[in-house]
Amino acid sequence: MTVLCILIFVLFGIIVIDAQKPSDDHYASIKADVQEDADHGTTAVAEEHAVAKTEAHAEKAVAKKEKAVAKKAVAHKKEAHKPAPQKETKALPAGKTEVSDVIMMENPAYAKHKKGIVNFTHKAHIEDYELACGECHHDAKGKPLTLKMGDPVQNCIACHTKPSKKTKDAKTKSQKLEFHAEALHMNCIGCHKDYNKKNGTKAAPAGCGNCHPKK
Repeated sequence: MTVLCILIFVLFGIIVIDAQKPSDDHYASIKADVQEDADHGTTAVAEEHAVAKTEAHAEKAVAKKEKAVAKKAVAHKKEAHKPAPQKETKALPAGKTEVSDVIMMENPAYAKHKKGIVNFTHKAHIEDYELACGECHHDAKGKPLTLKMGDPVQNCIACHTKPSKKTKDAKTKSQKLEFHAEALHMNCIGCHKDYNKKNGTKAAPAGCGNCHPKK
């Protein structure tokens, strides 16, 4: 009887212990949870690496762009300080005169110019207004000269030697033409007035302010 009771007690203990022992399903569940945690950890690490890599690429791109901008700025600064290329000047053939399209009527013989300097549109008078060279250029007797562009010519003051307007003492035309300013005004204004009268217009300037710009 005692032995039977002992056997029953031992058997009952085994059953209880076996009941408390985790089942295979429980072990599987625990293993799945551990694996899920591991996978989650791996994913988080991967995401962190991806974010860090993206940020590194962005920083590198910004640095590259800043470097390019700085390089361009340096190049622009160098170009701005680069001396302008010198225009090649060729010597004129002997006996030729260089003629500008626009000539500033500023003669060094005058100590001071009271009015603004006239910009004489030489090319326009020849090509657009179709004036002959002899309209302005003449010999000592006032006879028009037959010239070609670039032919040697003298400055007006070479013959009209007095750098000023006529004085009250200048009575005759020849006396008046000794004065440089008088000779220029007689030639230019006289031509303009004749043109306006002939064509019934006021297109050709005939007043001081029309030719002399304000200072």
